Amino acid sequence: MSDGEKQVEEEISTCPYWSSLPAQIGNFSLQLLEGKVADRIPIFSYTNGAMHRRVLAYYHEETMEYKLQLSIGLLDFCVIEFIKEKLADFTSVLQERLFSLLDGLEHFQPAQISVILRHKGILEWQYEELLPPTMFGFQLFITPHTPQRIINGSYIIFDYSDFASHSNFVIYYNVYRDEFFAEKRFHDIPEISYLFDASDLATLTEKITAYLPIELQKLRARIEAEA
Repeated sequence: MSDGEKQVEEEISTCPYWSSLPAQIGNFSLQLLEGKVADRIPIFSYTNGAMHRRVLAYYHEETMEYKLQLSIGLLDFCVIEFIKEKLADFTSVLQERLFSLLDGLEHFQPAQISVILRHKGILEWQYEELLPPTMFGFQLFITPHTPQRIINGSYIIFDYSDFASHSNFVIYYNVYRDEFFAEKRFHDIPEISYLFDASDLATLTEKITAYLPIELQKLRARIEAEA
């Protein structure tokens, strides 16, 4: 272990901020973490198991930065605003934004939705007949009436997940490209699908009607074949 790594571990272990974290924030439960996983030093996590959501604070040795990873269903990503080189800056942004971040993960906040996405009519879309609560064993985990903002200008529009097999099918919308697009995961491995590319809701609806049941059925067959 290098002197720099020792210093980082010492700073983390002696930081008083962690002891100030509440055991519960809403329905998220705190877990203080120890040890090392590959090139990461996990610090703490807040988990809401019922909603399949988690935040994980850690130090990334490869980039020499503190980061906050969000897990929404099967999707993991780092929140850019929380990436900091210094521990003092990291704890400062946590103090300012962690509570509101967790609240936004637990309670849908339509006021935070991009105006561009609103103009697509997503929040008013009558999707219920098109997207049933379950299809081929996949659960409609995120619905078009509660789109979830992630990174790089993208939103999850809907997500059909099978958490047991770590497989899902997701439709996203990117505000910068003005485009709906699809991604599926098979045992946590992402795969892009171009069948659902669309710039408006009418075209997306047509493609969902034509292709979604087929794609979910194929994904289910792959899962069962691997079982």
